[in-house]
Amino acid sequence: MTIKETIELGQHIEEFCLEIPAAGGFQEIYRAATVGYQRICRFPTVHTQVLRFRVLKTRGKTSLTEIGIYYDDKHRNL
Repeated sequence: MTIKETIELGQHIEEFCLEIPAAGGFQEIYRAATVGYQRICRFPTVHTQVLRFRVLKTRGKTSLTEIGIYYDDKHRNL
């Protein structure tokens, strides 16, 4: 997965996570600090129709340019 902030407006995200539905709520599958121009998130393959992106800590208004979700069979055992 890739996430890009609108860097022309500044780097604001300080912490974020990715979650999938699980047992009446959500389960965190990835957590990281800053996004900046681009953050590449690698995590084990999950089968879901919903992926939630949550900003946990920010320095101001957050603006994203792109969120991309990809399947990479070469890294399935990360």
